[in-house]
Amino acid sequence: AQTANSVRSRHIVEMHDFGQLPSGQFYMTMDLLEGRDLAKGLKQGLTPAEMFHVFIQCADVLELTHQRGIIHRDLKPDNIFLVPDAELASGRRVKVLDFGIAKLAQAESTGVQTHSQMVFGTPRYMSPEQCRSAAHIDHRSDIYTLGCILFELVVGEPPFDGEVGELIAKHQM
Repeated sequence: AQTANSVRSRHIVEMHDFGQLPSGQFYMTMDLLEGRDLAKGLKQGLTPAEMFHVFIQCADVLELTHQRGIIHRDLKPDNIFLVPDAELASGRRVKVLDFGIAKLAQAESTGVQTHSQMVFGTPRYMSPEQCRSAAHIDHRSDIYTLGCILFELVVGEPPFDGEVGELIAKHQM
């Protein structure tokens, strides 16, 4: 929540509060969004122009977050929400969700450390370095993932399919 809120953008969902309940469960409150996620949009069909606008807006979000040293690490169609917006030519604004496993690129100076042999992300969209559980993941990982999403937007299916182990192996080929 703190990571997402550190970047102000109309393309990133805003977190209002977060914490831990006495029961130990964590919670967060965020904007209530109307629309659909990109995963549903892919199933229902998007025009080539809509695909282009989604891709460009996602690229803009990544550019902004990467400039601030934030790597999303779990970008996927389920974490890209399309909300109606009459101000945009496409009629839809992208909202990127779930910075829950985001990482600050300057981890050494912030105390945030990613250990090797820990896999974070969604295997269908993970970069090769995430699949290898590499200790150093940078902005290029998100760019690779966005390429996988673009492939799915254009072709209608992800670049790789299979069980988790197969997906991880295919991304590393």
